[in-house]
Amino acid sequence: MNLYYLTTLTYPSAYANRQQVFKMCEAFSAHSSVTFGTGTVAVPTEELFRAFGAKTKFLISPSPQRTHFPKSMWFSRGILPLVHRAPPDTIFYCREPLLAFWLICFSRRFRKCFFYECHSLHRFTPLLYKIIFRFTRGIIVTTASKKIVIESWRIQAPILVEPNAIDLNRFAAMPADKNEARILLNLPRDKTILLYIGGFIPDRGIYTLLEAARQNTHENWYFLFAGGTEDQQKALAHELRHDHIHARGRIPYEEVPVYLAAADVLLAAPSKKYDPLKKYLHGSPLKIPEYMHAERPIVITDLPMIREWVSEHEVFFFEPDNAADLLRAVERVFTDPVATEAKVKRAKSKVLRHTWQQRAERIVSFIRTCTA
Repeated sequence: MNLYYLTTLTYPSAYANRQQVFKMCEAFSAHSSVTFGTGTVAVPTEELFRAFGAKTKFLISPSPQRTHFPKSMWFSRGILPLVHRAPPDTIFYCREPLLAFWLICFSRRFRKCFFYECHSLHRFTPLLYKIIFRFTRGIIVTTASKKIVIESWRIQAPILVEPNAIDLNRFAAMPADKNEARILLNLPRDKTILLYIGGFIPDRGIYTLLEAARQNTHENWYFLFAGGTEDQQKALAHELRHDHIHARGRIPYEEVPVYLAAADVLLAAPSKKYDPLKKYLHGSPLKIPEYMHAERPIVITDLPMIREWVSEHEVFFFEPDNAADLLRAVERVFTDPVATEAKVKRAKSKVLRHTWQQRAERIVSFIRTCTA
């Protein structure tokens, strides 16, 4: 089988969706011949394979970015030669609604046999998604809640629920000892480190995290926020200037497991209040499986998208946008160490069923069933 994964995404980039797409191309390449039709690649392709720890190579076919509006339309016209040169049995795969829409308009070849991976249903008008679903051979959704919405639209295309996944190879060199990790990262060994990894932006809950750190009365708690861009850190410079708050910038892909190993508790506070696109309903955060694999207690917002992954049996929930409740959840982590350890073990066991390789295998099986 030939599979062409088409995207407007550019590389390199610090955004997590680049990781998701690249790891899926690698995983698909174990089952098919993969061509990755992407946007501008500003580094040698070998550097990309090395940066994402890819063991299997695939063909990368970059296209220059378009500056004219609408960019997705001009980009789709630019990759038509790639689409039309594809072998007759090619399966096209796409996760961007605007790109899929324009390719439906411009290419009978694409329209005839493409699969769509749905990550959002609120970014554009429902009519756009309905047009895509009308033509696609199959839909891959990252949450069961998306499937319910799509089925309510009376869409006939088959649907596979397949959440995001984890790269276990990335954690092979994760330090087994917490203090070893802290020495590597120049972090204090005598503090209780509460770690958040992600963007310093409202919909990721940065205001709740900052407020929790300000309300904290435990002198030994060390709030470590890592992953914010330089601009994000500048915008929050005043709020980050606090005794309990310690901020670091973007973390290289390969260093994330070291940070996770250094932590006592992992924090994630996706917001309901600051989420105009309602991702809290249907999102599938890449952070969650990584946290689950790290064997650390997880304190996380109680939202529908989070419950797609975990329950009270694996994590400590707190109310959305409630800093005081976040602190109470952290305190529960230390109240019953035996129960906490049981949650940690259950989370690790659960996530082992969701590697990129397993995800690709299930999607390829779905594609073959739909095209048989």
